[in-house]
Amino acid sequence: MRAAELDKSVVTSGLFIQSLMNSSIHPHKECGLDRHVPEIVLFLMFATIVLTTATLGYASGIAGHRVTLAHSFC
Repeated sequence: MRAAELDKSVVTSGLFIQSLMNSSIHPHKECGLDRHVPEIVLFLMFATIVLTTATLGYASGIAGHRVTLAHSFC
């Protein structure tokens, strides 16, 4: 900011302050890109859902009526 006070040119001061603003935002953008759910976690969740659905469907077919999770534990 002191450089802006020394050089009274509006263009130079504006560009300097703008560059400071952009450099302070950049690490936050990278942090946002690094925060994501790993693909293996998404794959395991999907596999769990598919296997659970298949198991309940198979059990419903064997029993002859719809099997729910509430009845599975009793």
